Amino acid sequence: MFAHETRAENARPNRHRAAATHQHGAFVCGTYHGSALDAILFDKVQSSQRAQQGLASRPAQTFVAGDLVVIEDDGTLIAEPGRNAFDLRNKGLHFTPNTNGSYDVSASTLTFDEGLGTNLNAGDDTNHRINFTSGFSFPFAGQTWDHTYIRSNGNLTFGGIGNPDFYDPADFNLELPIIAAFFVDLNPQAGGGVYYQQAGDRFVITWDRIPEFGAQNSNTIQLTLFADGSFDIVFTDVDIQVAANGNPIYVGFSIGDLGAEFQSVNFSNLPITGSRAGAIFEAFEDIPYRVVSTVGIAQRFYAVQPDSFDQLVLITDFDLLGAPFGAFYQFVRNDIQGLGLNNFDLTANYGSAGRLQGFLHMNFVNYWPDNPAGFSFVNVLGQEAEHEWGAFVRSLVNGVETDLILGRSLGHWSFYLDTDGSVMEGNGWQDNGNGTFTTVRSFDNFSLLDHYLMGLRPAEEIPPFFLIDVPGVTLTQRSAFPQTGVTATGVKRT
Repeated sequence: MFAHETRAENARPNRHRAAATHQHGAFVCGTYHGSALDAILFDKVQSSQRAQQGLASRPAQTFVAGDLVVIEDDGTLIAEPGRNAFDLRNKGLHFTPNTNGSYDVSASTLTFDEGLGTNLNAGDDTNHRINFTSGFSFPFAGQTWDHTYIRSNGNLTFGGIGNPDFYDPADFNLELPIIAAFFVDLNPQAGGGVYYQQAGDRFVITWDRIPEFGAQNSNTIQLTLFADGSFDIVFTDVDIQVAANGNPIYVGFSIGDLGAEFQSVNFSNLPITGSRAGAIFEAFEDIPYRVVSTVGIAQRFYAVQPDSFDQLVLITDFDLLGAPFGAFYQFVRNDIQGLGLNNFDLTANYGSAGRLQGFLHMNFVNYWPDNPAGFSFVNVLGQEAEHEWGAFVRSLVNGVETDLILGRSLGHWSFYLDTDGSVMEGNGWQDNGNGTFTTVRSFDNFSLLDHYLMGLRPAEEIPPFFLIDVPGVTLTQRSAFPQTGVTATGVKRT
């Protein structure tokens, strides 16, 4: 019996490649769409890696001290800097279904099929549904498939796709069967190609000499599916050791069962036998700074507190050793229409029974200046808390939806939007009357537009505001941090 088509839901409407962070002196806001999805996957990967390494947790406590909940690390909440570089070049892996419902993994002979077959003419971040022919079908994840999706970023999915628009590592943790031959941000639009060929007993996919997005390298990987449910991955010329974008490179598979065991392995230490896991994988990555498991911390919090909070705020008593952000907000739940966000509910992953809306990571307590005037902990806390509602809405120009009012990560106001100096960025702009405009206020309040998005004011109380239409403006320029005393030339759009 063949499987039916399904669609895996993703809380991230898209993951824009433009800078997820932007620096202002020492401050960087790291908020972006779908950050909770990455946090959930990070927690699962780290927990699995600790189990693989046989690391034991230390005795620790979670207790209430006044208005604070103090959570001690037991060795499971903080990932220290480290590196696991890709080391499978010129090697092969053979995955065989076992009697436990999972797979055994062994080394395969390095056999590369030179007959590449049909060129998909794949672009950057493209997905291609291919129906199996020649009598071939593939049993995987408890179903028998008559088709697959070949994805330009080095993976196959079955029955649907995850993020349809952008490279998204969180696709490895959806309710979606996936085989990650070499799941990284590849760009066949810049070179190489993606090919497939079919036969009665096998289906072969080749990512041939494809560079990583934004990099000058070449990577060739071949994945062969066999009719008995086994599959081979062969790595020939692979230049990447760790991904340039900082995300893990995933090699392995997941059956799409989020409740199944997630098994981290070292594919240089074979064979792997007797597994019962629903996912077997190795994550090749560089962790250059301390990373805190927000998911694990929230679960500890709810072990001693009721589900009575819309937002949780984390402050650490230790340095994050060069983290590229000052603070960020993770979207845990949204059921509001019209904010530019999908509706989603990830509360169970964080230990909440359904109330938690978001998680604020406010960094090391000594990161912030002592002087509360101007740029301060309070202003940044305001921005991160307001991310529950903004800034993600688009505007209509001549009946066409556009994101020109948005800046960094498409989650803050554009530098050129008149926001009366909102902590959600943009600026308070003065119209000089001659086609030029000057910033006179920045980053010190919630604007009336912010109030509207938060549900504090009706639409009729929001006065007109304007956007400066600067010819040729880029998203990077729109993402500039607010600053007074800047003059710009452009057309006033209301």
